[in-house]
Amino acid sequence: MMNETSSLMQEYLAQTTGRGILLVGADGLIAFVNDRFFAWTGCVRSAAQGEPFDRFLSQLPEQPGWKGPQATLFRTQIAPMLAHSEHWVEIYFHTDHWLQLIGRPMASGGYVLTVTDVTAFHQTAINIRRANNNMVKSLADIAENRDNNTGEHVLRVSRLTHGMAWDLKERGCFSHRLDATFLAQVGYASMLHDVGKVAVPDAILHKPGRLTPEERAIMQNHSLAGFRMVRKIQDLQEDSAYFAIAAAITLSHHEQYAGGGYPHGIQGEAIPLEARIVAVADVFDALISWRPYKEPWTDLQALAFIDENAGRLFDPEVVRTLHRVLDWRQLHCLVHWFPAMSVGDGEMDKDHRILIDLINHLGLARERLDAIMMDFVLEELYNYTARHFQREETYMEAGNYPHIERHRRIHQEFTKQVVDLRRRFLRHPDPEIAIDLLPLLGSWLSEHIQKTDMDYFVFFSSPADG
Repeated sequence: MMNETSSLMQEYLAQTTGRGILLVGADGLIAFVNDRFFAWTGCVRSAAQGEPFDRFLSQLPEQPGWKGPQATLFRTQIAPMLAHSEHWVEIYFHTDHWLQLIGRPMASGGYVLTVTDVTAFHQTAINIRRANNNMVKSLADIAENRDNNTGEHVLRVSRLTHGMAWDLKERGCFSHRLDATFLAQVGYASMLHDVGKVAVPDAILHKPGRLTPEERAIMQNHSLAGFRMVRKIQDLQEDSAYFAIAAAITLSHHEQYAGGGYPHGIQGEAIPLEARIVAVADVFDALISWRPYKEPWTDLQALAFIDENAGRLFDPEVVRTLHRVLDWRQLHCLVHWFPAMSVGDGEMDKDHRILIDLINHLGLARERLDAIMMDFVLEELYNYTARHFQREETYMEAGNYPHIERHRRIHQEFTKQVVDLRRRFLRHPDPEIAIDLLPLLGSWLSEHIQKTDMDYFVFFSSPADG
């Protein structure tokens, strides 16, 4: 009678449940898998029953018909399940299909894995996040373009902020604050750190010399102005956690760790963690960047300044993590700039060094399976192509370069490939997209920059040279 009941139960589960089901016995062997599990994953039904669960699950991506992510990413996503721990994860399955996998240990010593179609819910969440991200990027561009005619600074700060938050979380620092939601949002939110500069008059914002005390007071008011702007957006959002982080950054990233900053003069851990991280990322990038009133510092000079001010201007723990992130970047560098790459023009060389930096960050994103970092890289690469190609074609026109139309077509094709990859990533944020992107960028670096650019650039000077 027991065998008959068990058989009937298995038939019922196989035919009527709205979920995929996989049951594991206390011995670690698969006791039951229903048809829906195989249908949704795209795998063919095999002799799963009686197989070791951990081996079967980890080898799913190798089965014919598998619709999910590549093996490395999938195994990372389901790692706790292989250890029979309680775990849930939402995973993208082609095409535009999301499944939620939930694994739970049973009192008997067994394990149950259920699979649910959550495509509709996930696409709604993605659309909301995408709308928020686009809003942030647009506002950041408006503020940054008023300041120095480029959105590069906010993108670099966002990458560094995210990297520092990642490292702090990996080391167990500030565990009360650094949860997965914070890590997913703080990099994007940092883009709004100076959005209040839209309220600063041009005469003050672009003044090349030292500001008067009155002008400095107006400039410092950008923190409060930006805070009010972000709070208005926050009040209109149903899920306001994202903009709550942005509001804290905008208001407090000019506070000083030992006090004496603005707008409120708070100190230590009274300054929100997100603002303490951005304070370091913002100053470091500002120091190593060109400004109308200063030449860029070297990384070592900027680090020395930040080290000297750890405990006074900056949180010492955040300063330590800046060193770790920069060391990590150096250790995993794929391409190094060397003088032979120069085409003899400062602006063009700067663009090419940006591309090398993006290639290296692309490698980092893939190394860590970091979809957030990948999003920053793709956004910056998209901006880079438009800016660099426009500058390059201006040089060609000024020099009456005879092959400009062919180059325009090459630029258009490269831009199309970048746009297509970016759209693919927005649909499914899988860092393994770097497998397709790295060869494209590597080829562009070696063929177009080191050969084509040098060939045409010897024929004429840039417009700035007359």
